Amino acid sequence: MTPETWVSFQMNMLESCVEFCKRMDRSPFQGILSVADQMFPALYFLWIKSEVTDQEMWQTFQQQISQVTHWKAVVYPWKEKIIQLTYILKDFIYNVSELELLTVPKKISKVSTTISRDPKLDTSVNWDEQRITMIWFIFIDILGNINRISEPNTYEIAVSCMRETVELLLQAEQDTLQYDESAPIPVLGVFLPVLLESTTLDQRFVKGTLIAYNTLCQLFCRQHPKAIDLKLLSHFYRAIHMGLGSSCEPIIWEIISSATNIFSLALPGVNVLIQDFLREIDRLFNSALLSSVPPEIERNALTVVNSLICFPHHYDGGEFPIIGQQNDGRMTSSDLRAKLAPIYQAAMARENPIVRLPCIWGISVLISSDLHSNPRREVIQSFLSDILNCCVNQHPEISESALDALCTIALLYDRIYRLDQSLIVLVINKLCDNIIGIVTKSKIVSNAPGVSETIVSNHFYCLIDWLALGGQSNMLREPNLSSKVFQAVSIGLYGEVVMPEKKEAVLQTSPSGEKANSQKSERRLTKLFRGLTETRLQILRGKPSHDSEAIREAAEIALLTILNVYNNFPTGAGAEQLVSEVDEGDQKHLFFVYNNTAVISLCQMTDPVKGEIVRMITRDPTGKYTWDYQLEYDNPKGVRAVPIEIPETAPAAGHVRAPNTTPVNSQRRMQ
Repeated sequence: MTPETWVSFQMNMLESCVEFCKRMDRSPFQGILSVADQMFPALYFLWIKSEVTDQEMWQTFQQQISQVTHWKAVVYPWKEKIIQLTYILKDFIYNVSELELLTVPKKISKVSTTISRDPKLDTSVNWDEQRITMIWFIFIDILGNINRISEPNTYEIAVSCMRETVELLLQAEQDTLQYDESAPIPVLGVFLPVLLESTTLDQRFVKGTLIAYNTLCQLFCRQHPKAIDLKLLSHFYRAIHMGLGSSCEPIIWEIISSATNIFSLALPGVNVLIQDFLREIDRLFNSALLSSVPPEIERNALTVVNSLICFPHHYDGGEFPIIGQQNDGRMTSSDLRAKLAPIYQAAMARENPIVRLPCIWGISVLISSDLHSNPRREVIQSFLSDILNCCVNQHPEISESALDALCTIALLYDRIYRLDQSLIVLVINKLCDNIIGIVTKSKIVSNAPGVSETIVSNHFYCLIDWLALGGQSNMLREPNLSSKVFQAVSIGLYGEVVMPEKKEAVLQTSPSGEKANSQKSERRLTKLFRGLTETRLQILRGKPSHDSEAIREAAEIALLTILNVYNNFPTGAGAEQLVSEVDEGDQKHLFFVYNNTAVISLCQMTDPVKGEIVRMITRDPTGKYTWDYQLEYDNPKGVRAVPIEIPETAPAAGHVRAPNTTPVNSQRRMQ
């Protein structure tokens, strides 16, 4: 066809399609709507393919088509063509086809569009960079201002086109551009005005408004290769401020979910939104009017709160502005820290794991932040109690996360000890109570053995962390605490505590039935009790009553930790070195196995400094420990031998009495 024929054909088809829609508006007939679904895709394809279309024709096209944008049959084909043109634009502008040549793989962002490429559109047009860029920009605005679309459902389709196009372009930027390279398509300049206007529409268009807020957050809440213009940021902050203050729950929830990382990106001036987010998140958790908040929204809200934990510590003594208050209202760092605690306390009441898990980790970070700056004892104790209560939650993922959080908090043992050592007693006592309660009351063998034994084992490993870090403070000097710890260890090893409760109970089982009022009867009673206890222990050593090898192994490791850490090794002066590179070398050595829990090696060698030494290395589940032994032939200063007290008469058969003191013939020095 000649160019004149092409022009005439294009204009006639455009006028026919628009007139058809106008007549259908005056006398709608649903049975013929499928005709429009076929007309407009063909119309768009024809105008894209034509090589004779000039700027004046495109303006006419926009004037005509903007009159019928309330039709879904007009807007949805436009959306398809925009997405398909964007695929082609990426190939020419962003060099996506060379992505496989990049040596460093990059994370590809998520794209929500379900529209695929159109091979016919790819091959029917002689594309080049100039033409695809021109056609793409023309089609973005071909419907005019989409915020003038009067039909809410059709408007939602138009805004979703903006979002999916933005996602494709952001994906291309992330996958192909260098960090400091400017984007060839100014995404903010193209889409920001339309999206900002969309946030001001009335409630009839709320679905489209939600998509607009989501797209705005995707545009700003990301890493930017270059600094954003502060004027653009101020427009974004104003839109978020107005959305959070709109009292429209869907809009508020959408902003919270789409801007979870807004305070983690160091955006200039973002502190002005802290008050707005905290106000709505606090209402979300504490308002009685909001009883059906989706758990996903609560999880996203906690993600925002978690990102604010560091602010009071990093900006100690600073102030944060509050938008909308008279006389430039300010919120201090102390006020911010005080606002976080009630949110976490309310969130801990939620049973859903996807809400409780980020809350547990947020609380652990908040405890760490508090311990480093103006610690609040009551708040820390309350949060520790909340985490400890989660250790026996019916959801395994919650209990495991709570125990992991306690292990992390244990690294701050010294700070907690200086604040109040009763907090450490609280943690150790509760862990032991949980172990005793689960093993003795839950019937591990019959009720979910795998889950129960894992929980108990993890309790022991958490207890090990707290006991190992408390060696210098020697918390086990407290009689009640040490009794509770060894009771838990005993239950872990045997499944029960093998100890007499009352001697009278043993006396009642004696064959003679004698009373324990004479010395002879007392000795006989003690011997009988010891025999019963040893018999029971022999049975339980072979098979604990809880029938779990994992629990027994964890209890053994706890016992070895206590043995190594408390009054054994390292000494009060500390270890000579904290590296584990020491080994036997090439020297001859002897290995011994002790109680199937420890491997001990002895090796004689010559040290360049110390001379002839004997090196002992102990390896057990708690680690590796090394001593170097050396004979000292001179009597150390200030040390004298103490004679042994020899008894005049031999002890009774079966009873050996240990001497009070032992001679010191040679001194052993632990290096």
